[in-house]
Amino acid sequence: MTDSKTTDPERDWFTILCDSDKKYITDHPDPSKMIYYLQRGLKFNHALRLGYVDSIKEDMEINNNLQVAADNVKSNLLL
Repeated sequence: MTDSKTTDPERDWFTILCDSDKKYITDHPDPSKMIYYLQRGLKFNHALRLGYVDSIKEDMEINNNLQVAADNVKSNLLL
């Protein structure tokens, strides 16, 4: 049993945020990457930074995969 005074970051991550941070999350089109880190107990600014880095990495991977797909289409058309 947990003490009622302790917070569980995975369950209480949103309630412990300040109002401006809650507004940022609710207004954000896709805060899922940031929420991942908030649920693990990271502070808002750190979660924001890591979520941003994850998002950029994902975009770079998608762009790379799109380029590979385009190259594959070109090579298949030449066959």
